[in-house]
Amino acid sequence: LDGLKQEYKNLLASSKSPLQKTEAFRENAQRNRYPDIVCWDATRVQLTHDVPPATDYIHANWVKFDNFDRVYILTQAPLQNTIGDFWRMVLQCQSPSIVNLTQ
Repeated sequence: LDGLKQEYKNLLASSKSPLQKTEAFRENAQRNRYPDIVCWDATRVQLTHDVPPATDYIHANWVKFDNFDRVYILTQAPLQNTIGDFWRMVLQCQSPSIVNLTQ
């Protein structure tokens, strides 16, 4: 696991692609559970339901896996201040299932 974490950090450090911008992630630090797991601007889920306090940010990305027809949302477990946003995302994206992985 340590090797995988290091490889991830090395990839982040060497990456300069415009698709890997993280402006929304950095601007919403209080809405991110883990500061070392980024949310990419190019593939992030943007909330559209305008419910106060209105923000389109949630730490979640659309991900397409090889050999799978569907696109999935990968997200962090919600924080106390993002629970409402989490459920907005579930409803907005009409997510049929939720899988929670923890240690």
